[in-house]
Amino acid sequence: MNDTNMKSISTVQIDEITKKLEEGVKALFDSEKYMNYLKVMSKFHNYSFNNSLLIAMQMPQASLVAGYSKWKTTFHRQVEKGQKAIKIIAPSPYKIDKIQDKIDPDTNRPMLDSSGNTIKEKVKVVIPAYKVTNVFDVSQTSGEPIPSLVNELSGDVEEYNKFIEAIKKTSTVPIKFAEIDTSAKGYYNIEDKCIVIKDNMSEVQTAKTLIHEIAHSILHEKDTGIEKEADRNTKDVQAESVAYATCQHFNIDTTDYSFGYIAGWSSGKEVEELRNSMNVIRQTASDLINGIEKNLSMLMEKENDYSITFFATSNAEYPDQGEMYETENIDEAINQYKKMIDNHSKGISGIGFTYKSKNKEDIYNDSQMMLVSGNKLCLDVLEIDKFKDIEQIKSSINSIQNKIPHIINPTEQKTHSKGKSR
Repeated sequence: MNDTNMKSISTVQIDEITKKLEEGVKALFDSEKYMNYLKVMSKFHNYSFNNSLLIAMQMPQASLVAGYSKWKTTFHRQVEKGQKAIKIIAPSPYKIDKIQDKIDPDTNRPMLDSSGNTIKEKVKVVIPAYKVTNVFDVSQTSGEPIPSLVNELSGDVEEYNKFIEAIKKTSTVPIKFAEIDTSAKGYYNIEDKCIVIKDNMSEVQTAKTLIHEIAHSILHEKDTGIEKEADRNTKDVQAESVAYATCQHFNIDTTDYSFGYIAGWSSGKEVEELRNSMNVIRQTASDLINGIEKNLSMLMEKENDYSITFFATSNAEYPDQGEMYETENIDEAINQYKKMIDNHSKGISGIGFTYKSKNKEDIYNDSQMMLVSGNKLCLDVLEIDKFKDIEQIKSSINSIQNKIPHIINPTEQKTHSKGKSR
């Protein structure tokens, strides 16, 4: 199969999910609810990248920010007593008198008097300057309600505790649950490089929020995030889109929250922030899905009567007779396989797994099954009843398809996995 025609199952699913997301968000723009929301939101200032960073550093959970007077006069809300201001940089230009040559508007040259001397004039000149000013988040105010497009999510998640643990293991930064005084459901602290999630939310809301903040930590980390320079609107559209796509994959419906959230952070009906970020959303969601599935499988396996480890070998026909690298991580096995290919190892290199059962009567106990032989994917293993429903095996095949572009899928060319019982 040509590389351009290759798509893993997870990629196809994400394409469908993101298309549904875009259509759903666009439909919301025509609602009366959005019109009322837009009237209010248009009065909030769109802060620069530097000021957005300053706000995030001082109050990571901030959502809607305005000055003291604007909260009072425009939004009819009062900053509560004792609230600490968020410091940002605001333009503060001033004018000075300046004596300069008077210019003839027709010739664009200095004008001369009757004695031939250049005529001077006094003009006002604007000098650009900046000052520190105070702003406050909506959570620091009280008064008339601010319209919202999102609905709090409710409902349970299947195998919730294991699912949350699998998500946490996927994160590269620490996660803690705590009371949050503001209306925020969670936030990524770019200074401390940690995620905080609000306690006592529903299972669905907690799972979605956790994935949303992990997306922020991956894409918008201030030093290494590939989207760290994006504006605030784009960052939140990206994070929520990743959360929606990931949750949809695991049959967790966040439509009531995600559509409104993304519409609220979009600059208009064309949802440019979403359309321009599709590639990064797809890739990030795909990586998170694969990571969560892998961790979930490992957690589930602890309750099973078997274990699975992966290996890369230089001899796909007789795995333990060649150079062999064993690991519990499919990604490490893939990397070792690539090294064997690059080093032109003798024989046919491959990737497989070893199945060990606690039941010594199990005929598959201590078997080695190939997933890749040479440049061919071996999917016959999924036709074996013992292995076809093991999520760890299925997710490892997705990882192989995503990370080895040249692999040949058996839908084009049938291959046979080889097994060996010892």
